[in-house]
Amino acid sequence: MHRGCLSCSMKSVKVNELFALFWPLLLLLLVAYLHLLPQHNSMWNLRFENYGPDASGLSSDYLAEVVHYHQTEQAFARRPLTTWLIQGLAALSGISLAKSFVLLQLFLCWMVALALYALSPSHRQGLLNQSLFLLGFSLFFAWFPPIYTYDEPLQYLLLFGSVAAWRSQKLWLGMLLLITALVARETSWLLWPAFFWLFGWGDGRLAGFKRGSVVVLVLYAAWFFASEQLFGVSQDASSEVLLRFTLLAQNFDAGHLSETLWMLFLVVGIPLQLSLLFPGSWPKRERQAFWMALLLNTVVVLATARAREARLFALPLILAWPWLAVAVKSMYQETEARMANMAKTTWMYLLILPLAYFLAKYSFTQTAANPAENWFNEYLFVYLILFFELFWLKWMIQRMPPKA
Repeated sequence: MHRGCLSCSMKSVKVNELFALFWPLLLLLLVAYLHLLPQHNSMWNLRFENYGPDASGLSSDYLAEVVHYHQTEQAFARRPLTTWLIQGLAALSGISLAKSFVLLQLFLCWMVALALYALSPSHRQGLLNQSLFLLGFSLFFAWFPPIYTYDEPLQYLLLFGSVAAWRSQKLWLGMLLLITALVARETSWLLWPAFFWLFGWGDGRLAGFKRGSVVVLVLYAAWFFASEQLFGVSQDASSEVLLRFTLLAQNFDAGHLSETLWMLFLVVGIPLQLSLLFPGSWPKRERQAFWMALLLNTVVVLATARAREARLFALPLILAWPWLAVAVKSMYQETEARMANMAKTTWMYLLILPLAYFLAKYSFTQTAANPAENWFNEYLFVYLILFFELFWLKWMIQRMPPKA
C-alpha cells in the first residue's frame, strides 16, 4: 500500500512538472500570435518607411539592423551577451538574424518562466506566477514600440539564478550569475540594495555576501572600462549622463505625462497593490526588498530614461513575481470566508466599468505608437477593472464579518 501511494505521488509530481514545462509554451504562442497579427505593428512585423514583413512574416531587415545596432551603439555594445547568442544561433542553424532573434527571445522567456516556477512555493502557485509573468504588460507586449525588449529576458534569467543560488547558500555561484547579469544589462545593480537587505543583512545573512559584492563591483568596473578596447566603444560617460538627465523633463512634460504615469501603473500597479493589500504568507522581508527595489528603480528610470519604454519599470518584479500567487491565494481565502455577505453588493462593480473605460480611452496618450496598431488601451481597460476590484474586495473584507 505504501509503495503504491509512493508510486502515485511520483507520477503526480512528473505530471505537474510536465504541465509546468508546457503551460508557458502555450502562453508564449499567444504572445507570438499577438505580435504577428497583420493589424498590429511590432518589432517582429514592423511596417515603417522602408521596413515591412517579408515572405516569412517577419520584418527581417529591421530586426537585423536592431542586432547590428546593439553592436555599435555605445550603451548597447557593453551588453553583448544577447547579441552573441542571437548571432551564434543564426550561425549554427543557418537561419536569418530575424528568426534567430525571435526564437532566442521566446526561448529565454520560457526559461525565465521555468525558473520562476522553481522559485515558487508550490505547483499551483508556480503555474499562476508563470501566467502573471507572461501576461503582464511588459512581457505580453514585449516587442511592441515603444517597449522594444532586447536584453531583459536574459537578464531576468540570470537574476533569478542568482536568487536561487543565494537561497541555496551557494554564494559564489550567485555572484557569478550576478556579474553575468550585469554584463547582460548593467541596470541589474539597481537590485543590489534589495539583495543586500535579503542576503547580506540581519539574521538570515549569507556569509561572505559583502565581500562577494565588492568582488563583483571590481570585476564589472574592469569590464566597463575594458569594453572600449574590446568593442571600440567610446566612453564619453559625462555627456551620456548629461543627456540622460534631460529625459526627466521630457517624461513629465505635457505631451508625455499621461504616458509616463500609465506605463508605470501598467507594469507595477497590481503587483504593488497585492503586496500591500493581500500579503498573505509573502514574507515581510521579501516585500520590503521589493518596495526598496521599486522605489530606487522608478526614480532612476524617471530621471534618466524614457518612461514610455515600459519594460524599464519591470526590473523590481524579479523580487515580486515568485510571491504574487501567494498574495492572490491570500485574497481568495479572505474573500471566500465572506462570500455570502459580499454577494449582495456585486452591483457596485458596475460603477467600475464606465470609470475604467473613460480612463483607458481618454487619458492614455501614446506618443511613439498608434493605438490602432496595438492593444495597450484595451489592456489598460481590463487592468483598471482588476485594480479597482481588488480595492473593492479589500474594503468589503474589512466591512463584512466572515460567514458563519
